[in-house]
Amino acid sequence: MTNDFLVDTSKHTKKDFLKRIRIPLSIALLLTGVDSLSGLYFISDIIFTGWWADLSPYHFGTMCLHYLSVICIFISLIKMICDAKPFSHSLTFCIRIIAVFLLISSVLFPRLSGFDTNFEIFSYGGFTLIDGNFLVRGVLLFIFSIILHEGFSMQKDIEETL
Repeated sequence: MTNDFLVDTSKHTKKDFLKRIRIPLSIALLLTGVDSLSGLYFISDIIFTGWWADLSPYHFGTMCLHYLSVICIFISLIKMICDAKPFSHSLTFCIRIIAVFLLISSVLFPRLSGFDTNFEIFSYGGFTLIDGNFLVRGVLLFIFSIILHEGFSMQKDIEETL
Protein backbone atom coordinates (compact mmCIF):
# COMPACT_ATOMS: atom_id res chain seq x y z
CA MET A 1 0.00 0.00 0.00
CA THR A 2 1.50 3.28 -1.05
CA ASN A 3 0.70 6.61 0.43
CA ASP A 4 1.14 8.92 -2.52
CA PHE A 5 -0.10 12.37 -1.74
CA LEU A 6 -0.34 15.04 -4.34
CA VAL A 7 0.44 18.44 -2.99
CA ASP A 8 -0.15 21.29 -5.36
CA THR A 9 1.85 24.29 -4.25
CA SER A 10 1.18 26.47 -7.26
CA LYS A 11 -0.44 29.80 -6.60
CA HIS A 12 -4.14 29.90 -7.32
CA THR A 13 -5.47 33.24 -8.40
CA LYS A 14 -8.70 34.13 -6.71
CA LYS A 15 -11.42 35.13 -9.12
CA ASP A 16 -12.62 38.51 -8.04
CA PHE A 17 -16.39 38.42 -8.25
CA LEU A 18 -16.90 42.16 -7.82
CA LYS A 19 -14.58 43.04 -10.71
CA ARG A 20 -16.63 40.93 -13.09
CA ILE A 21 -19.86 42.73 -12.17
CA ARG A 22 -18.38 46.18 -11.64
CA ILE A 23 -20.57 47.98 -14.22
CA PRO A 24 -23.95 46.42 -13.25
CA LEU A 25 -23.09 46.84 -9.58
CA SER A 26 -22.26 50.52 -10.13
CA ILE A 27 -25.53 51.07 -11.98
CA ALA A 28 -27.49 49.28 -9.25
CA LEU A 29 -25.73 51.29 -6.56
CA LEU A 30 -26.46 54.56 -8.38
CA LEU A 31 -30.13 53.78 -8.99
CA THR A 32 -30.83 52.45 -5.51
CA GLY A 33 -28.96 55.41 -4.01
CA VAL A 34 -31.08 57.91 -5.94
CA ASP A 35 -34.25 55.98 -5.09
CA SER A 36 -33.21 55.83 -1.42
CA LEU A 37 -32.71 59.59 -1.35
CA SER A 38 -36.13 60.13 -2.90
CA GLY A 39 -37.58 57.72 -0.34
CA LEU A 40 -35.99 59.61 2.53
CA TYR A 41 -37.32 62.84 1.03
CA PHE A 42 -40.78 61.24 0.68
CA ILE A 43 -40.82 60.08 4.30
CA SER A 44 -39.47 63.38 5.68
CA ASP A 45 -41.89 65.37 3.55
CA ILE A 46 -44.78 63.31 4.89
CA ILE A 47 -43.65 63.77 8.48
CA PHE A 48 -43.18 67.53 8.26
CA THR A 49 -45.94 68.57 5.84
CA GLY A 50 -48.53 65.83 6.29
CA TRP A 51 -49.53 65.75 2.61
CA TRP A 52 -50.01 61.99 2.83
CA ALA A 53 -53.68 62.60 3.65
CA ASP A 54 -54.22 63.10 -0.09
CA LEU A 55 -53.09 59.52 -0.76
CA SER A 56 -55.17 56.44 -0.15
CA PRO A 57 -53.80 54.38 2.76
CA TYR A 58 -53.09 51.48 0.41
CA HIS A 59 -51.09 53.66 -1.98
CA PHE A 60 -49.21 55.22 0.93
CA GLY A 61 -48.41 51.75 2.32
CA THR A 62 -47.13 50.42 -1.00
CA MET A 63 -44.91 53.49 -1.44
CA CYS A 64 -43.48 53.10 2.06
CA LEU A 65 -42.89 49.37 1.44
CA HIS A 66 -41.09 50.18 -1.81
CA TYR A 67 -38.84 52.80 -0.25
CA LEU A 68 -38.00 50.67 2.79
CA SER A 69 -37.07 47.79 0.49
CA VAL A 70 -34.88 49.97 -1.72
CA ILE A 71 -33.11 51.50 1.29
CA CYS A 72 -32.40 48.00 2.62
CA ILE A 73 -31.06 46.90 -0.79
CA PHE A 74 -28.87 50.01 -1.01
CA ILE A 75 -27.36 49.30 2.40
CA SER A 76 -26.64 45.67 1.49
CA LEU A 77 -24.98 46.75 -1.80
CA ILE A 78 -22.72 49.17 0.07
CA LYS A 79 -21.85 46.43 2.57
CA MET A 80 -21.12 44.03 -0.31
CA ILE A 81 -18.72 46.53 -1.87
CA CYS A 82 -17.00 47.29 1.45
CA ASP A 83 -16.50 43.61 2.28
CA ALA A 84 -15.63 42.67 -1.34
CA LYS A 85 -17.59 39.45 -0.92
CA PRO A 86 -20.69 38.42 -2.86
CA PHE A 87 -22.26 36.69 0.13
CA SER A 88 -22.56 38.26 3.53
CA HIS A 89 -24.66 38.02 6.64
CA SER A 90 -26.03 41.53 6.05
CA LEU A 91 -27.21 40.59 2.53
CA THR A 92 -29.17 37.59 3.77
CA PHE A 93 -30.49 39.64 6.70
CA CYS A 94 -31.69 42.46 4.41
CA ILE A 95 -33.39 40.02 2.07
CA ARG A 96 -35.14 38.38 5.01
CA ILE A 97 -36.28 41.78 6.28
CA ILE A 98 -37.76 42.59 2.87
CA ALA A 99 -39.42 39.15 2.77
CA VAL A 100 -40.97 39.73 6.20
CA PHE A 101 -42.19 43.19 5.10
CA LEU A 102 -43.85 41.60 2.07
CA LEU A 103 -45.42 38.80 4.10
CA ILE A 104 -46.83 41.25 6.64
CA SER A 105 -48.05 43.48 3.81
CA SER A 106 -49.90 40.59 2.19
CA VAL A 107 -52.08 40.39 5.29
CA LEU A 108 -52.29 44.08 6.26
CA PHE A 109 -52.74 45.80 2.89
CA PRO A 110 -56.10 44.17 2.06
CA ARG A 111 -57.51 45.88 5.17
CA LEU A 112 -56.61 49.37 3.89
CA SER A 113 -58.98 51.54 1.92
CA GLY A 114 -58.08 51.86 -1.74
CA PHE A 115 -56.86 48.24 -1.86
CA ASP A 116 -56.84 46.77 -5.35
CA THR A 117 -55.24 43.56 -6.58
CA ASN A 118 -55.57 40.97 -9.27
CA PHE A 119 -54.53 38.01 -7.09
CA GLU A 120 -56.67 37.49 -4.00
CA ILE A 121 -56.46 34.56 -1.62
CA PHE A 122 -59.54 33.67 0.45
CA SER A 123 -61.76 36.48 -0.74
CA TYR A 124 -65.50 36.70 -0.41
CA GLY A 125 -67.42 39.73 -1.60
CA GLY A 126 -65.46 42.80 -0.55
CA PHE A 127 -63.32 40.95 2.00
CA THR A 128 -59.85 39.70 1.05
CA LEU A 129 -57.81 37.76 3.57
CA ILE A 130 -54.44 37.77 1.78
CA ASP A 131 -53.02 39.60 -1.23
CA GLY A 132 -51.39 36.90 -3.31
CA ASN A 133 -48.96 39.24 -5.10
CA PHE A 134 -47.19 40.25 -1.90
CA LEU A 135 -47.43 36.74 -0.45
CA VAL A 136 -45.74 35.07 -3.44
CA ARG A 137 -42.97 37.67 -3.53
CA GLY A 138 -42.41 37.36 0.21
CA VAL A 139 -42.23 33.56 0.17
CA LEU A 140 -39.87 33.55 -2.83
CA LEU A 141 -37.58 36.13 -1.23
CA PHE A 142 -37.55 34.18 2.02
CA ILE A 143 -36.53 31.00 0.15
CA PHE A 144 -33.91 33.02 -1.76
CA SER A 145 -32.51 34.33 1.52
CA ILE A 146 -32.15 30.77 2.81
CA ILE A 147 -30.25 29.80 -0.35
CA LEU A 148 -27.98 32.85 0.00
CA HIS A 149 -27.39 32.02 3.65
CA GLU A 150 -26.18 28.57 2.60
CA GLY A 151 -23.87 30.22 0.04
CA PHE A 152 -22.56 32.49 2.78
CA SER A 153 -21.92 29.46 5.02
CA MET A 154 -20.08 27.64 2.22
CA GLN A 155 -18.00 30.74 1.46
CA LYS A 156 -17.12 31.03 5.13
CA ASP A 157 -16.13 27.34 5.31
CA ILE A 158 -13.90 27.68 2.24
CA GLU A 159 -12.17 30.73 3.69
CA GLU A 160 -11.59 28.96 7.01
CA THR A 161 -10.05 25.90 5.35
CA LEU A 162 -7.64 28.02 3.34
